[in-house]
Amino acid sequence: MRLNTTWLSITFESDDLYEGQGFTISWQSTGCGKGYFINHETQCVPCPAGYITERSDRMACDPCAAGMFNAQPASWECLRCPFNTYSAQPASTNCTACPANSVTVFLGAALPTDCVCQKGYYSIG
Repeated sequence: MRLNTTWLSITFESDDLYEGQGFTISWQSTGCGKGYFINHETQCVPCPAGYITERSDRMACDPCAAGMFNAQPASWECLRCPFNTYSAQPASTNCTACPANSVTVFLGAALPTDCVCQKGYYSIG
């Protein structure tokens, strides 16, 4: 993937300025796009699964937090673990199912202890 470069140049001229004193603002943005980062060779590289970038000017990808996952490379969004699953490690590519007869009561569970017994069941130990 190539780097995307955008140039913006604005020139202001005004009768209130002395003759020849207009000014120009120039701006350049270089980036790869969401889900990619710029490596040391200035090439765009997709973030691996479990990692994201939300901005186009990143030099590295950010891991998904515990309780979240991302199964697709080149992504810009981490998803919360669905009900009845959890993800204890950052940079997860999937979520782990709760043990039999246990559930979570919220999305984005990050610990096995977030899985609680279903109604009518109890835990030994």
